Amino acid sequence: MKSMSVLKNKIMRKTAVISAMLIFLNFCSCSESQQESSSANNADISGEWYSGEIGGSFCFDEDNKFSLKVDLTDTMYIDENNIAHITGSDEDYSDSCRFDGKTYSFEVNGVDMITMTRDESSESAFGQYTLKSGILYNELSESYGDLQDRYKIIAGKDELTAQIYMCEYSVNDKIITFSGDDLSFFGAEKGTVSIFNFAVENNVLTLVGENSTLVFSKVR
Repeated sequence: MKSMSVLKNKIMRKTAVISAMLIFLNFCSCSESQQESSSANNADISGEWYSGEIGGSFCFDEDNKFSLKVDLTDTMYIDENNIAHITGSDEDYSDSCRFDGKTYSFEVNGVDMITMTRDESSESAFGQYTLKSGILYNELSESYGDLQDRYKIIAGKDELTAQIYMCEYSVNDKIITFSGDDLSFFGAEKGTVSIFNFAVENNVLTLVGENSTLVFSKVR
């Protein structure tokens, strides 16, 4: 059971990084009266933006969905043989992993470490999944809610990334507005919105709140 404890401790530290991202959002949310007006649209902010300060990315997709992306490789990863590894551990988990082309599961001593499914079948475990259960799912849902299909896992060669859907967004006049059924991570009450100033220049995104500024670099 040592491997379960090691993985859980690593995941708890990683979810603390995600919490730090949300603490920033709570801290810098600003009111509509503070906004400046100039031309902007969703294309300006669409994509993935990384901040070394928070150790993760903000993702704005073309369907007006906002997500957080965090690298989990220092916690665990999957190799080219579809075998999971707990980073820093020399244990062989070959007999603990199951992959049928769509569902990937990693179970140690009867404990579900991670179970995830993908839409399309593949011989390789690399690709994007929806996280369904396991220690990682439990830790994330405890902090951010047990919302169906909120947590995506992206597995690449010796790398693992979590992408967490948070809410919808819209852009108007250099103002970004976050809206949705659950904005508690912004410090906003149900039925309200969270609003920020932003600027994009030379692949750099600057997000400005009432008391704080955060700078991101364009990833893609």
